[in-house]
Amino acid sequence: MAFPTGETAALITSLLWALSSTLFAIGTRRHSPQAVNRLRLLGAFLLLSLTFTITQGGVVPPGGGRMWFYLGLSGVVGLAIGDSFLFYSYRMIGPRLSMLLMSLAPVVTTSVAWVYMGEGIEILKLLAVGITLLGVGIVVLERGDEDSPSPRSRLGILVGVGAMLGQAGGLLLAKVVLDEGYPTLPATYIRVTWGTVAVWSIGLITGGLKEVYPVVKDRGCLKTTAMATFLGPYLGIWLSLIAVSYAKIGIASTLMSLSPIFIIPLSTRVFGERVGARAILGTLLATAGVAGIFLL
Repeated sequence: MAFPTGETAALITSLLWALSSTLFAIGTRRHSPQAVNRLRLLGAFLLLSLTFTITQGGVVPPGGGRMWFYLGLSGVVGLAIGDSFLFYSYRMIGPRLSMLLMSLAPVVTTSVAWVYMGEGIEILKLLAVGITLLGVGIVVLERGDEDSPSPRSRLGILVGVGAMLGQAGGLLLAKVVLDEGYPTLPATYIRVTWGTVAVWSIGLITGGLKEVYPVVKDRGCLKTTAMATFLGPYLGIWLSLIAVSYAKIGIASTLMSLSPIFIIPLSTRVFGERVGARAILGTLLATAGVAGIFLL
């Protein structure tokens, strides 16, 4: 049995996103999430630019217009539009329902990849995917969204669905190029470049750039944002493309949706949250599903 490179990368991605999300939650307590997100993507762009220049000896990634089109569109759809929708859904319907909607992304990616890319999944692995998603759902709904001002907002749910579709669409668009053998480092570089250009352009149009300066002045927030940048938009997005490149997108997307599981011990440690019996049950189910994905 070959080493599951894609599956392992997806699992590590999920852990990195859990860590960066926790740091992001700390960093956005006093500032606009959109402002912090703009700084995170800008920092990731600078890190990727430096990494690419050192390792490849150039500044501009290779490839023709088709590569740039799909990867650029992937960055705009996934990192600019999808993430923006996600931040708004946090406010409108709360983090737990938002995360539950995000956990549906593997259903979309698996369906689209099966219909349009001919990428099927063995029945036992598909069952393992279902068990994993069930476990994630139980964990997310372990408690209600008490912190949400409008837990049943129809607009909020639509925005949450938009965030989920943005994430799924971004991965699917990137996979079109990755399946042709395009390297993951320049692919990540192009995605983040266009995502960064998009969010800063939106900020320029809407006047949101004025919210960035207070974040830069806040050393504590800037420190956590820098750490979140390295773990999430830099390492996390790079590993997510490695996962999609080496594993079937439905399985990779499922493993990358495990962040709510990893967030449990982090929330307990950092925020002092209590873990209920349903969260433990969901974690066990998700763990069993992940084991099935790797072993079946």
